[in-house]
Amino acid sequence: MTQKANAGEQVVPFSQISQLIGATSPLLPGEPADAYKAGLQATIAELGATTPLQIYLAEKIFDCLWWIRRYESFKRASIVRAMGGLLKVERLETKISKTTSHITQALLDGNLEDPVVVKAMEQHNYTLEILTQEAMAKRREQLANVDEQIALRIKTLNGLQSSYEALVNRKIHIERLQLQNELLRRDLEAVDVEAIVHDKPTKTSGKQA
Repeated sequence: MTQKANAGEQVVPFSQISQLIGATSPLLPGEPADAYKAGLQATIAELGATTPLQIYLAEKIFDCLWWIRRYESFKRASIVRAMGGLLKVERLETKISKTTSHITQALLDGNLEDPVVVKAMEQHNYTLEILTQEAMAKRREQLANVDEQIALRIKTLNGLQSSYEALVNRKIHIERLQLQNELLRRDLEAVDVEAIVHDKPTKTSGKQA
């Protein structure tokens, strides 16, 4: 219920940099805004992003993860639709019939106990394993193309993660240097005070001759 209600909602980029460059909502039509927001917030929290640039990179990292999710969903849907096509009641049908559409939707929902699905599998003498293998073979080229896109996204993701780590390490290095400089300054001040105390003339007892 919640996912459908938020499927058309737009997501405003979190980072100031994204807003300044006019970035638009990363969601495609029908995608759940709540799931995207929750995943992005979890990514920002896990990375410990606080500065505008850190949050911007965190957005880009999650965007890659979201695209990989899209590709995986597409692969599953492609295989399932091929399975539905293999279970057509009439092998020569030129248009998707209501029965084929029903079978495909049941498979997408994971409802393997659906009577129409069970009957169709028995009619074509399919086991679930054989049906899946044949569907994957039928969509082999398409799946290979999607896997290439996933590999490109993973490569981009690795680059963004390296950039984020370099940014965070640089910030930590600067803070460490500032701390060292502060400790050095205090040590020097302590040495100066000690030198002044030691150089201060001491009072002599008795009268001078």
